[in-house]
Amino acid sequence: MWQGKELLLHELDEAAGPPPAALPHESVPPGTAFVDTRSKQLVVACAGGTWLAVSALQLQDRKAHAAWDFVNGYRLPKTGVAMFLGAVSEAQRRH
Repeated sequence: MWQGKELLLHELDEAAGPPPAALPHESVPPGTAFVDTRSKQLVVACAGGTWLAVSALQLQDRKAHAAWDFVNGYRLPKTGVAMFLGAVSEAQRRH
């Protein structure tokens, strides 16, 4: 969920590892997302120490667009500061 609306993740890929802002990554809970300014993606921590790179996403009732456009449009910090995407863990619970 993002601001009370469902957030769909598109164009997903396994990330090579955590972004620099996520270090030390062992203590990062699954579902925590970081803005990776190098790749211009959201990188989400997953269970088992794996990471998911999100290149595009879609907010409920909106068109899908690049994750970087979402970061810019909602003025999310681009300094690698963590934010929580509840939609990640909710989607896992649905399946």
